[in-house]
Amino acid sequence: EHFKSMNHPHREVVVISDFQRISWSPEEAGQRNRVANRIAAMELPPNLTLFHVGTEGRDNVCVESLEFSHLLLGVNQTVQVRANLRNFGDNDHDALRVAFHVDGENKNVTQIPLGTGETRQVLFTHRFDQPGSHVVEVSADADNLKADNIFRASLPVWDSVPVLVVNGDPSPEPLLGETDYLQIALQPYREGKAGEDLVDLLEARVVKVDGFHAQAIGDSRVVVLANVPKLKLTQLDDLQAFVRDGGGLLIFGGDKMDVAWYNDRMLPFGLLPTRLVVVEDMKGQPEPFTRVLVRRFEHPALKIFNDQRNGDLAAAEIRQWYRTIDEPDNTLINTIARLDSGNAFLVEKGFGNGRVMFCATSCDNGWNNLPGRTFFVPFAQRLCTYLASSVTPPRNLGVGEEAVAHFPVVAAGTEVKVKDTQDREHSVRIEASGGRGVARFSETQRPGLYTMVGPNNETVHFVVNTGRAESDLKQLTEAERSEVAEGMTANLVSSLQEYRNLDQSRRYGQEMWKPIFWLLIFILFFELWLERRMARRRKSV
Repeated sequence: EHFKSMNHPHREVVVISDFQRISWSPEEAGQRNRVANRIAAMELPPNLTLFHVGTEGRDNVCVESLEFSHLLLGVNQTVQVRANLRNFGDNDHDALRVAFHVDGENKNVTQIPLGTGETRQVLFTHRFDQPGSHVVEVSADADNLKADNIFRASLPVWDSVPVLVVNGDPSPEPLLGETDYLQIALQPYREGKAGEDLVDLLEARVVKVDGFHAQAIGDSRVVVLANVPKLKLTQLDDLQAFVRDGGGLLIFGGDKMDVAWYNDRMLPFGLLPTRLVVVEDMKGQPEPFTRVLVRRFEHPALKIFNDQRNGDLAAAEIRQWYRTIDEPDNTLINTIARLDSGNAFLVEKGFGNGRVMFCATSCDNGWNNLPGRTFFVPFAQRLCTYLASSVTPPRNLGVGEEAVAHFPVVAAGTEVKVKDTQDREHSVRIEASGGRGVARFSETQRPGLYTMVGPNNETVHFVVNTGRAESDLKQLTEAERSEVAEGMTANLVSSLQEYRNLDQSRRYGQEMWKPIFWLLIFILFFELWLERRMARRRKSV
C-alpha cells in the first residue's frame, strides 16, 4: 500500500513476499541455469528493485517423489506405488491424511504420523485392466502450500512391448541360430505354448540383417543386434534415428562382428558405448572361463539379482568376450557389470533421447553357457524391459522440458492435439523420423497435466511437477539475496526508507547541496581567517 501511494509509474518494483531458499544440490544440476533462463525470459526492465518483505515459512509437508515396483508395466500386473513424504515444518502431524488417485478416481486413503523433520513412505497397490496412458496421484492434506502437496506421474501400461531382434548368424537347425535361445527367453510362454492364461509382455520379432530397415523397426521399443557383422549406411542411418528419438539398442558380441567397422562406424555414430579392443579367449587356461563379478547391483536392470532366488549371475561361464576400452573419467559411460577378469561385461551410454547397451559376450552358447543358466530368461527380459522403459520418451517432466510422443510412421504429416494445464488446445505436427512418427511439444512452463491426443484418438499424458528442492521454506541469507539481485541486475532493499532513498537518488540524483553548503561555509571562514592573518602582518610591518 505504501508503494501504491507513492504513485511512481515509471519505477519498477518487485515485491518478494517469500524469498525462500533454493538448494543447488548435485541432483538439482542445471537448476540455477533454468532459473536464470526463466529470469531472462521475463524481459526485466531497467532500474529493477527487489524488496524483501517476507517472513520465513514454518509449516510445510510435501510429497517428494513416487517410486514404482515395475520397470515396465503390463495389463493386469499389480504395481506397487511408494510415495515419499517429508515434513519441513515445525508442527507434528499425528494423523496426516494421504490419498491415492488413479485417472482422477479416488482409490485409497490412509493416515500416517509425520513428525517435524521426518520422512515417511506410504505404499499403495493397483492393477490396471486396460492398456494405454494412465495418471496416478498421491496427495497429502497438510497445509496451504498446495503446489507440493500433490505428486502426479504418467504411467504407460502395455499389452505387449515389441522388440526387434536382428540375427547376425542364422541357422535352419533348431537352437543353432544366433538368436534362437534369446527369442525363447524373451517370450517363454509363447514359445512354450503355455496357453492363453499366460501371456508374454515382450513380443520378439526376428529378422535377418538384410531385412533390417526403418519399416522393419516400426513401433519397436528395443532393437537387439545379435552378432551382426556390419550394417549398410542406410541401415545405420535408420538405427541412429531410432535411438536418437528414444529407442533402446542392445548389442550382443560374437565371432561374426567386424570390429574395425564397429569402431569406425558405430562408435562415431553414437551407437557403441565404447571402443572394442580384441576378443579375449580362455581356451587353454587351467580354468577355461571367467565369471560375472557378483556384487550388490544398483542398476535397475540387475537389481533383482541381488536376491539369488532370481538367479545367480556368478553361475555364468564366459569363455570368450570382447575387451573394451575403460574410460573411468567419462561420466556418459556406465559400466553396469564386470567379469572376474576385470573387463567390462555390460556397458551402457545415452544417445539423444535413447540408450545403447553392449554385452561383451554372445547371446547363444558359442562363447558361454548363459542360455543354460536359470537366470538367462530374467536376465534377457530385464535388459530389454529396462531399455524399453528408460528410453520411452519421458512422460514425467521438469518445468520447460519437451514432451515427445511416438506414433506409427503412417501418421507422419498429420497433427495431434495437445491440451495444456489451462485447457488451451494446441496443434502439433507429426514428423517422420527413424521409422516412426514423432510429435514434440515444448510449451510446458506450467506445472500440471498435459494431454496429447493422437490421430487415432490414442491419449498420451505428460505430467510436469515442480522441483521439491524448494519445499524447504527457510529463507535465503542476506548474501544469497544479494547474489540473486546481482544476477537480475537489480537493487535489493529491505525497508521502505531504503527504497525512498534509492528512489530519491534515481529521480533527482545524489543530494549535493549539503556538501556544497559546508564547503562554502569552510571557504568563507578560511577567507576570513586568511584576511585577519594578513591584516596582522601589515600592522606588524
